[in-house]
Amino acid sequence: MTRYLARGVAICLLFAGFAGLLAPSAVNAASGPFYALTALPMPSGTDGWIVGATQIDDAGDIVAGASDTGGFQHVLVWPHGGSAAVQPAAYGVPEDLTHDGVLLYWNNSDGHLHQYTIATSSDSDAVSVLTGVRAMNAAGPRMTVGTYLPQNSQIPAAGEAPLGSNNSNQITDLGFGIDSGAADINDAGDVAGFGSCATATQCAYLYDHTTHSAIVIGPDGSDESATMQATGINESGEVIGQSSSNFGFNRPPFIYTKSGGLVFLSTGTASTGAAGGINNLGDVVGEIAEANATLWPSGSTDPIDLNTRVVQTDLTNWHLNGAAGINDNGLIAAVGSLNGESRVFLLAPATDSVAPTSTGTIVDGSGALATPNGAGWYNDDTLKLHIQVADNDGGFGLGSLTVSVNGDSSTRTVNRIGQSLDALTFSEGTTSVSYYATDLAGNQETAHDLTVQYDKTAPTWSCDDPPSGWVRGDLTLSCHASDTFSGLDASSPADFTLSTSLGPDAESANVATNTQTLCDIAGNCVNAQLTGLMIDNKAPTVSGAPTSAPNGSNWYNTPVEIHWSCADGGSGVARCPDDQSITTEGMNQAVTQTVSDNAGNSTTATSSPAVNIDRTAPTVSYSGNQASYQVDQIVTIHCSASDNLSGVASSSCTDISGPAYTFALGNNQFSATATDYAGNAGNNSVSFTVGVTSDSLCTLAKQFIGNSRTAHPLCVMANNIQKAQSMHNNQLKASLVDAFSVLVNAQRALTNQERAILVQLAQSL
Repeated sequence: MTRYLARGVAICLLFAGFAGLLAPSAVNAASGPFYALTALPMPSGTDGWIVGATQIDDAGDIVAGASDTGGFQHVLVWPHGGSAAVQPAAYGVPEDLTHDGVLLYWNNSDGHLHQYTIATSSDSDAVSVLTGVRAMNAAGPRMTVGTYLPQNSQIPAAGEAPLGSNNSNQITDLGFGIDSGAADINDAGDVAGFGSCATATQCAYLYDHTTHSAIVIGPDGSDESATMQATGINESGEVIGQSSSNFGFNRPPFIYTKSGGLVFLSTGTASTGAAGGINNLGDVVGEIAEANATLWPSGSTDPIDLNTRVVQTDLTNWHLNGAAGINDNGLIAAVGSLNGESRVFLLAPATDSVAPTSTGTIVDGSGALATPNGAGWYNDDTLKLHIQVADNDGGFGLGSLTVSVNGDSSTRTVNRIGQSLDALTFSEGTTSVSYYATDLAGNQETAHDLTVQYDKTAPTWSCDDPPSGWVRGDLTLSCHASDTFSGLDASSPADFTLSTSLGPDAESANVATNTQTLCDIAGNCVNAQLTGLMIDNKAPTVSGAPTSAPNGSNWYNTPVEIHWSCADGGSGVARCPDDQSITTEGMNQAVTQTVSDNAGNSTTATSSPAVNIDRTAPTVSYSGNQASYQVDQIVTIHCSASDNLSGVASSSCTDISGPAYTFALGNNQFSATATDYAGNAGNNSVSFTVGVTSDSLCTLAKQFIGNSRTAHPLCVMANNIQKAQSMHNNQLKASLVDAFSVLVNAQRALTNQERAILVQLAQSL
């Protein structure tokens, strides 16, 4: 029996509108069930309508609820074999479709409960003593289930009553408790529903007609905030329903049997799911994550996405969001989208008994057809087995290709619509291959068997080890050839010799022998030849020279490195001399060496050009320095530069002379540098001090004025300034310096420069 819950309409309408234009997924498993998909035609003027949960009866009639763009609800009926939907009333809400094709619905135009017989298109009022009818069975007399108001209570409870009865005494309280409801009834009178319970917020219930008692399906007491609601029941008494939890996790849908108890249906990787309908075989349909119509086959809790099981359809841009109806023939009614519009779909079980076909060809690396030679061997650089697979017209599509190589089998998934693929890249040798295709219905073609001989490697060969190093004269070596896969052909000897021939007075490190061509049966050939043999009959060449150039004057001022260059085109130099250094100072110097090659030839050579070396810097000296001077003295210091080998090329040496007062008071230092023609630089420095006392200042004043008597007052004042300094009386010293300055400025015999010098020196006392 299939079920439709009015309270599920809003949910199903919601996810039907969100589905979008999703394409069906590829089918990868070669197991059923599989379906042909048909979109049921909508009545004219229904653009933008959203269809909800669906039901299907034994005859294949389909009923669905729909909501128009204004939010009004409608009932749509597709009689089996009909071309368009029928609307029993202008506005209405479907409640239940019995398996024998009677629809219960609420007619919103008159507010009555109606029954509509699809086979005869007859419609009439359906009288029931129950206040809310949710389902009806097909047994006689027909029984309805829903809610009623118990005596002295305003809280509804689940009840059962015969169709057509107005006698409240005929209501059977199903025992689900207050605030409960009945959802579905089977022909035997078993009822599925929900109600209050002590262990959780809401429990799922089963009314057993044999014991006339209610059975609590669940949940147990582990989560008192959990709710469970039974929504459907089949003729075997199997109950389906939904469950949820308020504690941060979601409960999946469930199926319940008296013998097996409660079993939750898997939702795969999704967090939510819902069970919408169950047939008498125990197959359950619904949705996962409110986005994919789902089937749980009888005896399995694993979900199957029905979008992946459609194998026959002319539709494109479709997606199945949810399924709520499945009959005993396996027909499924589902809702989804087609080109962005909400639609109702019929999924009919499909069959396919014709095996697929596969055709294999041997190709090279570029994909071109490869052919063996007359002996049956391939020798392409790359050799592949290329297989074209296809299913019969109207078949479900391909599932897999199985290839066995030398008894080792492997299976790979292939494109559902068929494809061309490289199934095997051959290894060299003899390979036995068997392959066959299997379609999604499980049909398997007869295996194709072939044997491929493949050899792309030329014969290999080796010879006796040649002498290591250099030799004189020709060589003759014994050699042997072999081939791993196809073997040597008749023209290729297994044993042969290779020889060299080099003329006299010649040398080479890459002497080659004659050539022997070797081929295998597959047609791969190689030329056997030895190269790199070393024969030497020629003496080496030797030279040497300084590793650096002299300066522009043809002199060095460091040791000179002499590098020897040795060459031999044959056996090579036995030992080339290490670099030598000439360290001795002098002119026209050279060294001599004798060099031999590995064959015993020798050459004597003298380094060239000769070198001149001067490593000693010039000497710079000062004479006449008295080290200390007073301002009234004369400084006379002489500077000289000399070099004993290459000679002085340049010098900054100058004499130092002049009155001491022209030099700075305190320390004075002078230096000079001299460079010889080899680039060596020598330097020296001289220093002396210049001081001032009252006596030397007095003498200098007399020299400037030229009259001792006239200069006497300055001498007296200078002496007083020096005494004030010795007493550290800076104020007195400053006054005396000012007085000295007045006396100096009064001397007409002094120049302004002389006056400034005397005053400055007085300040320095």
